[in-house]
Amino acid sequence: PSAASDVYKRQSYIHNGSYSITSLEIESPPRQFERVSDFNLPTAIGESVWHCAFDGSVDPEQLMRALKQKAGAMSQDTEVTHVDHNRVESVSAEFQAEKVFVATNAWTNWLLQQPKVHPTRAQALRTSPLAKGKITNYYFSDELAYVRVCKDRRLVVGGMRSLAPEIEETEQLELNPLIQGALLEFVKRRFGAELKVEKQWSGIMGFSENYLPLAGEKDNLLFQAGFSGHGMGMAFLVAKNLVEWVLKGKPLPRWSQFESNS
Repeated sequence: PSAASDVYKRQSYIHNGSYSITSLEIESPPRQFERVSDFNLPTAIGESVWHCAFDGSVDPEQLMRALKQKAGAMSQDTEVTHVDHNRVESVSAEFQAEKVFVATNAWTNWLLQQPKVHPTRAQALRTSPLAKGKITNYYFSDELAYVRVCKDRRLVVGGMRSLAPEIEETEQLELNPLIQGALLEFVKRRFGAELKVEKQWSGIMGFSENYLPLAGEKDNLLFQAGFSGHGMGMAFLVAKNLVEWVLKGKPLPRWSQFESNS
């Protein structure tokens, strides 16, 4: 287990902080945020830059592989067709358990009618490497875009869903040429480099009604969902809270509690 943890940290984990670029007035910034005066990228008039040294990033696929090894967990790649409080049915097998957790985020309503979770698509691309640049993460609040500079100096760029919100509220995995083109032009402008697209993809996220994660129990099934674009930051915390609620009776955070109207 410790070897698996060491592998993902060595290959994937980057703890170089992050930069947030915004034109919004921040009167009471979090204590981890420090205003930056000598930023290495061009900014627009009225924008300020904030550095969070606490922040980091990790390759989610490598992280999940390491966690699976550490936990000694079994997994089955199959389509689930039905769940109830102690049984999971799939196209290829049936499983029994004392408790069943539904953690399918965007596809929650395939299995549960409530809580309501809206599938929402996100566009992303990877560019050719920068000649030079800081290996870190950037968040641009005005464009609703993010950039990760990887260890090989390739950029992973995503966001700009607000350019076509109606089209992107879908569960179909397709590229949106409008957003993909805007992402490439954005990163060229911000980083001042003639970068080429090496890979493009989309993913489906789950959005809640109030954009806060949801956790609780419905129809004798435990669930967590609705991370609204912040799953890597919130899903682990919500899972911990949900397990402690089940095993120890510790109350769930108020912001995650779901109350059915039915």
